[in-house]
Amino acid sequence: MNEPQAGIRLDIGSGAASRPGWYSIDNRAHPAVTLPWDLEQIPWPLESGTVVQAFAGHVVSRLNPARWGFIAFMDELHRLLVPAGELMIVTYYGTNHRYASDPAACNPCTEATFYHFDPAHKSSLWHVYQPQPWLIRDMRWAVDGNLEVWLVKR
Repeated sequence: MNEPQAGIRLDIGSGAASRPGWYSIDNRAHPAVTLPWDLEQIPWPLESGTVVQAFAGHVVSRLNPARWGFIAFMDELHRLLVPAGELMIVTYYGTNHRYASDPAACNPCTEATFYHFDPAHKSSLWHVYQPQPWLIRDMRWAVDGNLEVWLVKR
């Protein structure tokens, strides 16, 4: 049986709901947050290649997509993750009432958003911006609910 890979498990933007045992980073200071940091201020003060797994729950919808903000966020996570490190993102499906009613939401995501990050996806959307490469391991969504995507660093 394989030993679990050593490294940081990074909880991004979870605030008071930070996962026990995970290193948490969030825009807002809270006793459960390890590192209060503006998530759009890149680079983050973490070493490259030290994160084995990252979770971003309901944070990407609040990233300003202007000036490449979401792409910069994804590239920063790519820098932090070890080779084949995993990233799970949960966000509103970007065209539903939950997204539209959140006063902080500004980055609507649909399944096609993540096709831009996987150079092997049949859509060829990666070639538009050519961000750091990811593999979409799994993706599920409900247009009246959430989008969940499991990505692996290529």
